[in-house]
Amino acid sequence: MGTDNNLGVGDLVTIKDEAMRDFIRNELVMEVTIGQTTWLGLGDEESEGVWKWVDGTPYGYSDWAEVNGVQQPAGGVTENCVAMDYTSFPNHRGRYDDRNCMEELWSICQFAANL
Repeated sequence: MGTDNNLGVGDLVTIKDEAMRDFIRNELVMEVTIGQTTWLGLGDEESEGVWKWVDGTPYGYSDWAEVNGVQQPAGGVTENCVAMDYTSFPNHRGRYDDRNCMEELWSICQFAANL
Protein backbone atom coordinates (compact mmCIF):
# COMPACT_ATOMS: atom_id res chain seq x y z
CA MET A 1 0.00 0.00 0.00
CA GLY A 2 1.32 3.39 -0.93
CA THR A 3 1.97 6.37 1.27
CA ASP A 4 -0.04 9.54 0.60
CA ASN A 5 1.55 12.91 1.36
CA ASN A 6 2.11 16.24 -0.35
CA LEU A 7 4.27 14.49 -2.96
CA GLY A 8 1.42 12.20 -4.02
CA VAL A 9 1.13 8.46 -3.51
CA GLY A 10 4.42 6.60 -3.17
CA ASP A 11 5.65 3.09 -2.51
CA LEU A 12 8.73 1.59 -0.96
CA VAL A 13 11.61 1.83 -3.43
CA THR A 14 12.31 -0.89 -6.00
CA ILE A 15 15.93 -1.52 -6.97
CA LYS A 16 16.15 -3.39 -10.24
CA ASP A 17 19.80 -2.97 -11.14
CA GLU A 18 23.22 -2.15 -9.74
CA ALA A 19 23.09 1.48 -10.89
CA MET A 20 19.89 2.09 -8.92
CA ARG A 21 21.34 0.25 -5.90
CA ASP A 22 24.46 2.43 -6.06
CA PHE A 23 22.34 5.60 -6.28
CA ILE A 24 20.25 4.56 -3.25
CA ARG A 25 23.30 3.45 -1.30
CA ASN A 26 25.10 6.74 -2.02
CA GLU A 27 22.03 8.71 -0.93
CA LEU A 28 22.03 6.74 2.32
CA VAL A 29 25.59 7.87 2.95
CA MET A 30 24.29 11.43 2.91
CA GLU A 31 21.09 10.88 4.92
CA VAL A 32 21.41 7.89 7.23
CA THR A 33 23.49 7.52 10.34
CA ILE A 34 25.79 4.49 10.50
CA GLY A 35 23.92 1.63 12.14
CA GLN A 36 20.49 2.47 10.70
CA THR A 37 18.65 0.18 8.34
CA THR A 38 15.96 1.12 5.81
CA TRP A 39 13.08 -0.80 4.27
CA LEU A 40 13.06 -1.57 0.56
CA GLY A 41 10.02 -2.61 -1.46
CA LEU A 42 11.03 -6.29 -1.71
CA GLY A 43 9.42 -9.21 0.09
CA ASP A 44 8.31 -12.84 -0.04
CA GLU A 45 5.11 -12.52 2.01
CA GLU A 46 2.90 -14.16 -0.61
CA SER A 47 5.05 -17.24 -1.13
CA GLU A 48 8.13 -18.14 0.93
CA GLY A 49 11.31 -17.78 -1.12
CA VAL A 50 9.56 -16.07 -4.07
CA TRP A 51 10.83 -12.50 -3.78
CA LYS A 52 8.82 -9.75 -5.48
CA TRP A 53 8.97 -5.98 -5.60
CA VAL A 54 5.95 -3.97 -4.40
CA ASP A 55 5.03 -3.28 -8.03
CA GLY A 56 4.55 -7.05 -8.51
CA THR A 57 7.67 -7.71 -10.56
CA PRO A 58 9.94 -10.58 -9.54
CA TYR A 59 13.37 -9.50 -8.42
CA GLY A 60 16.31 -10.14 -10.67
CA TYR A 61 19.02 -8.01 -9.13
CA SER A 62 19.86 -8.40 -5.45
CA ASP A 63 22.81 -7.82 -3.21
CA TRP A 64 22.26 -9.96 -0.13
CA ALA A 65 24.45 -9.41 2.93
CA GLU A 66 26.13 -11.98 5.08
CA VAL A 67 24.96 -11.44 8.68
CA ASN A 68 26.82 -13.09 11.56
CA GLY A 69 28.37 -15.57 9.13
CA VAL A 70 25.00 -16.49 7.56
CA GLN A 71 24.29 -15.62 3.93
CA GLN A 72 20.95 -13.83 3.56
CA PRO A 73 18.10 -14.37 2.98
CA ALA A 74 17.92 -16.75 5.91
CA GLY A 75 14.87 -15.73 7.94
CA GLY A 76 12.40 -18.30 6.65
CA VAL A 77 8.74 -17.60 7.32
CA THR A 78 9.47 -15.09 10.11
CA GLU A 79 11.43 -12.62 7.94
CA ASN A 80 9.54 -11.72 4.76
CA CYS A 81 10.51 -8.11 4.14
CA VAL A 82 13.83 -6.74 2.92
CA ALA A 83 15.88 -3.89 4.31
CA MET A 84 19.08 -2.25 3.15
CA ASP A 85 21.64 -2.41 5.92
CA TYR A 86 23.85 0.53 6.62
CA THR A 87 25.79 -0.83 9.54
CA SER A 88 29.28 -0.10 10.75
CA PHE A 89 30.49 -3.30 9.06
CA PRO A 90 31.75 -2.41 5.55
CA ASN A 91 30.60 -5.73 4.02
CA HIS A 92 27.00 -4.96 5.08
CA ARG A 93 26.73 -1.39 3.83
CA GLY A 94 24.07 -1.05 1.19
CA ARG A 95 23.38 -4.79 1.09
CA TYR A 96 20.07 -6.62 1.57
CA ASP A 97 18.87 -8.39 4.69
CA ASP A 98 15.54 -10.15 5.19
CA ARG A 99 13.81 -8.92 8.34
CA ASN A 100 10.59 -9.31 10.28
CA CYS A 101 8.06 -7.01 8.60
CA MET A 102 6.89 -5.66 11.96
CA GLU A 103 10.25 -4.06 12.80
CA GLU A 104 10.22 -0.28 12.95
CA LEU A 105 12.84 0.90 10.49
CA TRP A 106 13.37 3.90 8.25
CA SER A 107 11.85 3.64 4.77
CA ILE A 108 13.00 4.68 1.32
CA CYS A 109 10.03 5.64 -0.85
CA GLN A 110 9.69 6.48 -4.51
CA PHE A 111 7.10 8.72 -6.13
CA ALA A 112 5.94 9.09 -9.72
CA ALA A 113 6.97 12.36 -11.32
CA ASN A 114 4.03 14.73 -11.73
CA LEU A 115 5.04 16.93 -14.64
